[in-house]
Amino acid sequence: IYGSKSGENMRKLFAQAIGKRLAKRRKQQLATLPQKMQQLSKRIAQARGGGGIGAGGGAKGNVIKVDPNPAAYASMLIQARPHVNRLSAIIRKLSVPEERVLRGLDRGDFDINALPMLAAGMPGCMKIEFQQRKLDLALALLMDISGSMAHKTDSHVIATAFNEALIPSKRNIDARLFAFHEDVFDCGPPQPGNGIAGLVCDKGTLEYYGVQVAGEFLQKSRKLRKVLITICDGGPAYPKKVKQEVDKLLAMGILPIRILIGVHASPRTYPVELMFNDWNEFHSELDQFFAVVLRVARA
Repeated sequence: IYGSKSGENMRKLFAQAIGKRLAKRRKQQLATLPQKMQQLSKRIAQARGGGGIGAGGGAKGNVIKVDPNPAAYASMLIQARPHVNRLSAIIRKLSVPEERVLRGLDRGDFDINALPMLAAGMPGCMKIEFQQRKLDLALALLMDISGSMAHKTDSHVIATAFNEALIPSKRNIDARLFAFHEDVFDCGPPQPGNGIAGLVCDKGTLEYYGVQVAGEFLQKSRKLRKVLITICDGGPAYPKKVKQEVDKLLAMGILPIRILIGVHASPRTYPVELMFNDWNEFHSELDQFFAVVLRVARA
């Protein structure tokens, strides 16, 4: 279909068909997030005080601390500004605690119609329960900056958008930004002029090492919900090693989510994998995706 004899219309039709299939799969994957998060949150309490993630085998690069780069950041922020505005609005909205009052009868079943009986002090009423759901999230963003990303600014724009939107939200979201090729770059928490905007895309990929380093940050966080978001444009070089590191995160109650750009199939090394035809498609759905993650992260 992509050969020299294929026409432009055929290529567009094929891309549309693939796009519909990927969109359907993304919807199915996102629908599983609430159940997965509930299951994993129980493991966080069990894992506290236990052993660490540990070092996996295989080749490793270096962990490089990245200093701020105000000039590069300012350039990327111009392109990222529309995302920043939308992401910031989502964070502000979902950072407001949600309050609910549950009224119960002596049978132990919750009954919202029990208020008159409670007000009258009738003996058949047992209790009123007050519940508050709030955003209490540890978030690690892991960006692919391997050679295949060279001559593209999309990963830097996305990282800049996340960084800028998360700066005012440190109280609710304990976040840290990472990038990887054969080395892992620790770009620190959201901060003005974050150096992730100026990193050079080069070399191959050691994604499993990036997952391990980001996972160590998440493990140490005291937040009630923990999520890793990896964004890349290809499958991992060592799928088995990535799967091993992802399984360690799952055992610690951490939810790993993988976003794949320009990829139509994957080795399924993550429990949640969202595939997009191209960067434009991901840009158009970024705020929708992030809103879903934050909703299920409210504890």
